[in-house]
Amino acid sequence: MRGIQRKHNWQGYLFILPLFIILGIFLFFSIGFMLKTSFYKVDLSFTAGKFIGLNNFRIAFSDKYFYKAVLNTLIFAFASVGFGISLGFLFSVFLCFKFAGSRVYRTLFFVPTLLPNAMIAAVFAGMLQYNYGTLNETLKFFHLDFLALHWLSHPTLAYISVIGISLYMIGMPMMYYTAELATISQSMYEAATIDGAGFWDVTRRVIFPSVVYSHKTILITLILLAFRAFERVYLLTMGGPARATEITGTYLYDFFTEGASNVGYVSAVSIIVLGFAFILAFVLLKLFELRTVA
Repeated sequence: MRGIQRKHNWQGYLFILPLFIILGIFLFFSIGFMLKTSFYKVDLSFTAGKFIGLNNFRIAFSDKYFYKAVLNTLIFAFASVGFGISLGFLFSVFLCFKFAGSRVYRTLFFVPTLLPNAMIAAVFAGMLQYNYGTLNETLKFFHLDFLALHWLSHPTLAYISVIGISLYMIGMPMMYYTAELATISQSMYEAATIDGAGFWDVTRRVIFPSVVYSHKTILITLILLAFRAFERVYLLTMGGPARATEITGTYLYDFFTEGASNVGYVSAVSIIVLGFAFILAFVLLKLFELRTVA
C-alpha cells in the first residue's frame, strides 16, 4: 500500500510540476528581483544603479504618509473581511432556501464579481458626484436636499464611500459560501431542528462552523485583494481628499507622478507591504482557527 501511495504521489507531483515552474519564473523570480532592487537607487532603465543598503527602507519608515497609506489599506482590508464573513455568509444562508425570486437575488449579488474593479469604481464615482451625481439628484428629486452631500470631497464621507464599495462586492464571498453550503448534509439541520434549535441557533452553531474552509479562503482572498485595490480607490477618490483615502497602491503611484524615479524605493515599499499582507493573513487565520475550535 505504501508503494502504491508513493507512486500516486509522484504522479501528482509530476502533474503539478509545470505550475511550480511557472510560479518559479513569474513569482519567485519577481520577488527576488524586487528584493534585490530594494537595496539600490536606480531608475526605470535599471542601469547605473547605486547600492544604498537599507536606506530605501529607512526612508519608507520615516514617511508619515506611508504609515497613513498602510493604515488605510489595513482598515479597508478589515472592512472587506468583515462584510464578507458576516453579511456574505448570512445572505448565502438565506439564498439557500427556495423562495420566489431567490435566483434573481443571487444573480444580483454575483454579477458585480464578474465586472472589472475599474468599471465599478468609475460607475460609483459618477453616482457620488456632488453636482449631477445620481445619488444626490435622486435625493433632490424626493426633496431630501439636506442629504445631498459631498461624498467624494469630504474626508470622512470619502472614507465611507470607499468602504461602501466593499459592501457592494460581497458577491465573491457568497459564491464560496454557496458552493460549500451545497455540500453539507441536510441531516445536520434536521438533527438540530429536532433538538429544538431555532434558525439563528442552527446558523450560528451548526452552519457557521461547518463552512470553515470557505472562511479561510475568503479571509486570505479579501485581505490580498485589499492590498491590490488601486483601481477602486484611485478612480473613486484618487487617494484624496488630502490623502484621506490613500492606500499603498496610490501612494506608490503618486510617488512616480510627482517626478521621482527611484525604482528601488518602490521595490522596498512593495516588499514591506507584501510582508504586512502575509503576516496579517497568517495571524488572522490562526486567530480564526482558535476561535472556531473554541
